[in-house]
Amino acid sequence: MSYRYGKRMVAILLLLTVLCLGMGTSGCALPVGSTGEARILAQARQDYRNASLVVSGTCLQTHVNAKGVNCYDLTVEDVLAGQAAAGDVIHCTSPMAEGKSYLLYLQKGEDVPHTEDMQGYTLVSGQPLALSQGSVLLDGMAVSLETLLADMAKLDAMISAPSSIYYYDSLAELVEAADDIFIGRVEAQEGPKDTQFHAQSNGTTVEHTIPATMLQVTAYGGVKGAMKYGDQVELVYAPGMNEDMVNAATLAAEPYTAEQAPQVETGGIYLFFTLNGPDAKQDYIFPINPMQGFLKITNDALTVPYGNRAMLSFDSLDAAVRAIRSILEQG
Repeated sequence: MSYRYGKRMVAILLLLTVLCLGMGTSGCALPVGSTGEARILAQARQDYRNASLVVSGTCLQTHVNAKGVNCYDLTVEDVLAGQAAAGDVIHCTSPMAEGKSYLLYLQKGEDVPHTEDMQGYTLVSGQPLALSQGSVLLDGMAVSLETLLADMAKLDAMISAPSSIYYYDSLAELVEAADDIFIGRVEAQEGPKDTQFHAQSNGTTVEHTIPATMLQVTAYGGVKGAMKYGDQVELVYAPGMNEDMVNAATLAAEPYTAEQAPQVETGGIYLFFTLNGPDAKQDYIFPINPMQGFLKITNDALTVPYGNRAMLSFDSLDAAVRAIRSILEQG
C-alpha cells in the first residue's frame, strides 16, 4: 500500500469510527431509501471524480464579498480527499446555514480579495450536501455517510490516468509535452501488480486493469517544471500503456508492446520525462509514455532505449540537458 493511499484510508476510517461511536448501539447507518441512496451515490461518484478537494465541516459565518455576492465560510473538520488541513477555512459562494455541517466536493476557484487566510473554491455539484445524524441529505433523500465513505474509498483506490498516451519523434516535442523533466533516484519499487485505472475519453469514463509498478523517486534536480532537490514523488509505471500509444504527430499507432518497455532498477539514477496525474486529489505522476519516460544515468553517460527515437543522438547527460535547456530558452 502506498504512503499516500494509506494516509487517505486512515482519514476515512477515523471518520467512520467517530460516526459509529456517535450513533451508539443503534448501528452505523440510519434507515434510508434504496432509490434515494442510489441516486446520491451516483451523483457523488461523478462529483468525486470532478473535484480536487473533498471535505466535511461546519459553516462558520456568512458575509458579502467585494463583488456584492453572499459568501459562506466553512471550517474544515475532515479532509477526505485533496490537499487541505483540519481548521482551514473554505470560502464558497454556495448557500449554507451557519452552524450546520456539510460535505463539499470542490474545485479551486478564484483568489479571495482581502482574505488571505481563506481559500476560494467552487462546488462541482449544484449545492452543498447537508450532514445530519450520520446521514448525507439531498433533496429529501438520504444515504448513510458510512456507505458514501466506503464508496469513496473504492474510487480512491482506482488511479486516474492520462486520457491519451503519445509518442514523440523529436526532443522538442518531448520537452514541450512533459510537465516535468528532472534527474532522480529510484529509492524503491512495488510491483508489478494488477492495478485499476480510469481515464476520460470523449466525455466517458473508461476503466481498465493492467499491471503497474509504483516507483518511489527522490529528485536530485529539475530541468523543466517545479521539481527541486529532495522532492519525493510516486511514479506509476505501467508498460501495458504501450498498447494504447499513438504518435503525437501522425496519430498512427506505435508498434511497441509492454514487453519492449525498459526496466527500472532500484537505486538507479535516471533522467525523467513525466506528466502530472489528471486528478489533483491523487499525488501520482506518470512517465510521458513507457518508452520515453526515463533514461538511465551512469556517471555522465545516458543509456537510451532503442525505442526512444527522440533521444537516440544523445549519449551523455550534459549534452541532453544542454539541448533541453536550449529548447526551453527558445520558447
